[in-house]
Amino acid sequence: MAEDHLHAKMNFIDAKRFASIGFAPGDAAFCQNEDNWNSVLSLQLLSEADNKSKGDSSLEDWCSKEGKTAADLFVDQGISLKIVDFKGFIENREKNLLAALKSKI
Repeated sequence: MAEDHLHAKMNFIDAKRFASIGFAPGDAAFCQNEDNWNSVLSLQLLSEADNKSKGDSSLEDWCSKEGKTAADLFVDQGISLKIVDFKGFIENREKNLLAALKSKI
């Protein structure tokens, strides 16, 4: 197993790449905050094969290619997987991860 950023780390640490994404002005600070892009909310354990197949692909492209579902990512159906919608993705994933953990207690 390997941990992987669902949205590539380079999207957040490379200033030019970050600027080219076009985050909404109110979302940019949230997206730059390492607590959001480099936490359990943005990481997932993947098999070695999944990790290699994902590489630096966008989350949206990788999920489409590999048949990954919203449930596989702990997000509600219809939540955007586009990097530009990172804030909504993380907020929804946090809600669902907490619910999954609480159901195990």
